[in-house]
Amino acid sequence: MLFLVPLVALANQKYDRFSEKYKGITQTSIMTGTSRLNLPETRAVGNRGSGGGIVVGTYEGVDNMLRKGMKLNNIGTVVIDEVQTLEDPERGHRLDGLIARLKYVAPKAQFLYLSATIGSPHILAKKLHASLVPYAERPVALERHLIFTEKDAKVPYIKKLVFEEFNKVSSKGYKGQTIVFTNARTRCHSLAEAIGSMAAPYHAGLTSQERRQVEKKFEEGKLACVVTTAALAAGVDFPASQVIFDALAMGINWLSVQEFHQMMGRAGRPDYHDIGRVVILAEPGASYSRETKLTEEEVAIQLLKGRMEEVAPVYEIEEASEEFAANAVVARGNEKDIAGIGASMVGEGDDPLSEMMKHKLVRKNGTALELSPLGRVMAEHFIGMNRVLAIDHLVREMDEPLEIIAELAALDEEEAKERRRGEKSSVEKNGLARARELSSKKQEPPAWVAKRKEQNAAVKREHTKDRVERAGKRPVEREIIRETKAPRRATKEQEERIERKKREANQFIPAPKRRKSDEWDAVEAGIDARRAGKYDDALGILLAWVDNHPRDSRALTELGKVYDLRGSRDEAYSCYQRAAAADTQNREAIDRMNAYLIGITVDIDDQPASRIPTGVVKKKGT
Repeated sequence: MLFLVPLVALANQKYDRFSEKYKGITQTSIMTGTSRLNLPETRAVGNRGSGGGIVVGTYEGVDNMLRKGMKLNNIGTVVIDEVQTLEDPERGHRLDGLIARLKYVAPKAQFLYLSATIGSPHILAKKLHASLVPYAERPVALERHLIFTEKDAKVPYIKKLVFEEFNKVSSKGYKGQTIVFTNARTRCHSLAEAIGSMAAPYHAGLTSQERRQVEKKFEEGKLACVVTTAALAAGVDFPASQVIFDALAMGINWLSVQEFHQMMGRAGRPDYHDIGRVVILAEPGASYSRETKLTEEEVAIQLLKGRMEEVAPVYEIEEASEEFAANAVVARGNEKDIAGIGASMVGEGDDPLSEMMKHKLVRKNGTALELSPLGRVMAEHFIGMNRVLAIDHLVREMDEPLEIIAELAALDEEEAKERRRGEKSSVEKNGLARARELSSKKQEPPAWVAKRKEQNAAVKREHTKDRVERAGKRPVEREIIRETKAPRRATKEQEERIERKKREANQFIPAPKRRKSDEWDAVEAGIDARRAGKYDDALGILLAWVDNHPRDSRALTELGKVYDLRGSRDEAYSCYQRAAAADTQNREAIDRMNAYLIGITVDIDDQPASRIPTGVVKKKGT
């Protein structure tokens, strides 16, 4: 049996458990990559190789044997743990290719795919030609808590939560332990130091010996907390009852819904805990990259409400060419078999054969395809076509290995920048189009608004009915006398008080101050369009501006007003919330946001009388 996992740490853990559990039945061996540094802490441990009845390995550890043309015999069952790795942009195509190659070399083997975080699992099961066996219920219930807090307050919160959990004991006799997820290795160490001696950092930058020490202490209950990055998210089974999110990013990139659910799933383990707890500490207005327009509190809501997407990867020439080279090695150059292996993969992409032949990485020899030496390098070293050609060019031009490495790193960085520039340009071009699309959609009130209106209407009907019934019992003469009475005039003191209240109400939200500038101002143009009653034009102008200036508090406030006038209450509130987060001195945004929360109706300046808004905001004097 092959049991394949994404990480070396998880492979080591499974190897230890299987070796102990099945020692009386069969031998367990392990296949993982080995370090190029010959140090005591990096030397391989355990029974290495593919000779055991159970072989635990990493994806790349087993795939490396296939890519070198080595054979795997007598495979009866293949278990792919954490199969949601198919969606990983760096490694997904390699797992996809590995599954296809294993099906080719072991066509009669049984394949089992395990995952707790897959979107549309029935579709993936169909693509893998497998039967879906769903488990809808979680064995340990999960609590989820969202706390908005400033960055400086996160560490005290985390420390308090960690030790509160550690002082609890489950009905099964285990203390509560915590995993804290953060976005950087340096943050792991600083948080662990702040929590104290009962906490330890855990990430891929530690040596294998250091990681094993942390794993052992945590399993023995000697640590209250482990602070980690993505290392524990991919499936290392630590008995944690609580998960805390210090950050909702990995590096500078926001978590995906799948990654978020994978991390949440670490809380609450069967046979250890009665309940699992997840605590998200979100900093309003925070982000980890200048390229993103989202803030942490917005991401928190999206992740909690989001649904996992279908597994449908699309491969570029780089990924497709790497897998083609690996398939060619396994199929011994048989063109028909190479095509068959590629067709059984889940992902889609263009056929790289013509491009590879153009660059002499592969050639046809009768009915067979032969890889060139560079083509074999691609297969054995997990490298795509563009990368291997770049390396080949640099090796011919430069003599120093360090210079070649530096140049490759610079090329990678330049490609990443170009990709981000392209994404930003696309957003700018589509800003106005998105505004028009939004303006063309019919704005339906949220369900809770419709329900509240229905309740209010029922109360009003009941009140009217009761008033009519009571009025019908009164003497007709009294009603006639009341109707013929002259209206009571207010006293001078009452009139002055009414006028004073009106002046105070008009000053509740002052009109926005206009900037003194001769240049065209998009925000001012949006205000002018709104005051002229051209709400669609105002929405397009302000949306396009906010796309490029997501922290412009004044523009966000004005955008919220336009949404108000269009009756889009939720969008308006979101704009006011973002404006208040961008500038805590923006009293207008804060007042409007608070007015929504307590149900107050407020005015918008200079609204044309010809159009009465459908939202909660109305024109003065109407």
